[in-house]
Amino acid sequence: MNKLNRHPRRVEAANADDQVKPATAAQVARAERASIAPLFARVSVGARVLDMSRSSVYELINKGFLPVARINGKLRIPMAALQRLADEALKAPAGSAQETADE
Repeated sequence: MNKLNRHPRRVEAANADDQVKPATAAQVARAERASIAPLFARVSVGARVLDMSRSSVYELINKGFLPVARINGKLRIPMAALQRLADEALKAPAGSAQETADE
């Protein structure tokens, strides 16, 4: 190990003689899951995405501002609807998005 590179694994990886190991099946599956964007989100995830409380998201659902689907008996919000709500909030004048949700 030299003084400039003290991490032993980095030194080993820096050797030109080392061959790259093929990915394991678990690594491939993890990468595939990470690359697939979800179509639906739980209410708690929608709340995090919108930076709101869960009860506020339920209010938006009850007032018809957010569509939902029941999948296997579970309430899910389409990710496209969350994006659409955020886009509409950006287009609306300041303060009007909250006023609309409170009506």
